[in-house]
Amino acid sequence: MDEAAQEFQRAWAISPADAVAQMHLGFGRYLQLRYLEALEISEEVAERTPSAWAWYQVALCRLQLHQIDHAEQVVERSARQFPGSVLFYPLRGLIAAKRGDVGVAHEMVRLTEQKERSFGHYHHAQYDVACIHALLGEKDEALVWAGRAARNGFPSYPIYERDPFLEPIRDGSGFSRLLDELRDECRGYTEVYRELAAARRRDSGPG
Repeated sequence: MDEAAQEFQRAWAISPADAVAQMHLGFGRYLQLRYLEALEISEEVAERTPSAWAWYQVALCRLQLHQIDHAEQVVERSARQFPGSVLFYPLRGLIAAKRGDVGVAHEMVRLTEQKERSFGHYHHAQYDVACIHALLGEKDEALVWAGRAARNGFPSYPIYERDPFLEPIRDGSGFSRLLDELRDECRGYTEVYRELAAARRRDSGPG
């Protein structure tokens, strides 16, 4: 994650107007649980180059910082700005779960699942649904959705291992098996990355 942050910082330094690099840097900081830093970066890019995803990041940071009312304000304002975005269903579900409003949380899960084809990266919504169920104490459902998110393109085990939203299911044997699976998968990706980086260095060498 630190290497990724360095690359995004380089891209941002080369092109200060590159909102994509800045936004990804903010999300990287979020995945590292550096919520205040992630919030600062995400808010800056959201104000400068508004998008549903940028405001999604801002709302997530606010929720992790226990600023539920602020998160709700962000969601409602940005939902009006981007009325067609489906990102706000899982966010509203998280807000409801944090407040213990089971009915609204479940309705947002239903809408999220119903709008699956409208998501560009549905694995993030699946991860949010896992967090919603975990916050509600619905451990079996949380584990199912966490597995779906991981196997559908979001296998970053450090966030599963440390995210406070998943704390209620972290002591279960099923979750431990999922973490073991994700560690092995990510080790494989790391090996491939190292091999490709070494090959690139060889190919770009003198002569």
